[in-house]
Amino acid sequence: PKQFDIKTVLQAALDATEAELPADLFESVAETLGNHPGYSPTLLPSLEQYAGDNQQGRLALNRVKVHSAKLTARLQGLIEAHTLEKSRAARRGRMLSAPHLHRAAVGDSRIFRIKERKVAPNTALHILTDLSGSMAGGQDVIALDAAMALALALETTNGVSRAVSAFPGLYGQDEKLTRILSHDDRVSARSGAFVQRGRGGTPMTGALWFAAADLLARREERKVIITLTDGQPDDMRSAVDLVKRATAAGIQMIGVGIELDVSRLFPTAIRINDIADLKTELFRIAEQLLLN
Repeated sequence: PKQFDIKTVLQAALDATEAELPADLFESVAETLGNHPGYSPTLLPSLEQYAGDNQQGRLALNRVKVHSAKLTARLQGLIEAHTLEKSRAARRGRMLSAPHLHRAAVGDSRIFRIKERKVAPNTALHILTDLSGSMAGGQDVIALDAAMALALALETTNGVSRAVSAFPGLYGQDEKLTRILSHDDRVSARSGAFVQRGRGGTPMTGALWFAAADLLARREERKVIITLTDGQPDDMRSAVDLVKRATAAGIQMIGVGIELDVSRLFPTAIRINDIADLKTELFRIAEQLLLN
């Protein structure tokens, strides 16, 4: 299918009348992003391309693989536990359940065995990485390594799509985000893009807005934005407001605080002090992240 520029499509959606768009699309965009006080739709940031440093990227990939592998194993174990076929006794069915036949003697008709299999995750994630100047000096590397480890851990998980972006732009522009990973990309092919440094301010509202627009265009039922940040947006009020709007529209908002508690910003929040913490802390919320 033809790919459209998200900024152009979203602007057209916001400018269109209700009669010109399907009701669900119009309502989703309007509810999540429209009428944002003090934040014009024209300020939705645009995505800039970035190839990065492939040699340093390979070193980063090798550095995070051990953490990613551990996270993969735990997430896959959780998913398999939820998707394994299970049997239960029922009042109707085609197969009798031998362990429950005694119930018939006491008038309990739950003597049939039926199999149930829960579906795999159907989730689209957008991972936002805060690379503001306040993250420079080490926190930027922790955030990028964590984003890479998470994207890599989920790469082989059926039913999960993930994208990674960094903000602000490469030269600190508020109106731009840097593409790190698109939904269909493999981490190994894009490892160089995970090699960046902190710069500029923290235009988190625009970044959240972009990620929400990206996810609203996805077909997956569950939509999740994970933001890795030190928790100091340029405009706290508008960032908090957009988190609330996106949550109300059904997008799960998760904050990963880099050496800081970000629960004042995000309804679900964890804190990591280094990449080794990611496995333990992220697993705490993995079930709500991936499964009903």
